[in-house]
Amino acid sequence: MGDAKNYVCSMFGRLKLVQLVLCFLLFLFPLILGVWLFNTVLASVFLVATLILFAVYALFLDQFNKTIWLILELVFNGAAVILFFIFSTIEAIMSPAYPLEISATIGFVTCIAYGVAGFLAIRKYKSGDDSAGVPA
Repeated sequence: MGDAKNYVCSMFGRLKLVQLVLCFLLFLFPLILGVWLFNTVLASVFLVATLILFAVYALFLDQFNKTIWLILELVFNGAAVILFFIFSTIEAIMSPAYPLEISATIGFVTCIAYGVAGFLAIRKYKSGDDSAGVPA
């Protein structure tokens, strides 16, 4: 088993926690207001995927080839940035009501969180460090 505390205390672990909270807010927001939004389905998919990645990184990271997981993280974050940006833009344009504006704003912040994680993963990959954010 990996050292979960080391991963959670790293920059990647903290970003994963921020991503989980933001996706949960995007998932929970329409349930509270009773409004179906574009980001709801996207947030639920990325909530589950981010939770799985967080669990794998925190518990089993030392058992796998870390470079493959870092490339997976790059692709995952890139897809998240593009999709959250598209759906949040659609919600911002279609927002005649205040709740859609809040959801679009949370979607853009989620897009930034995934973008920062992707940028850090690219820097880590280019530097040749394949530790995926776990301090030694």
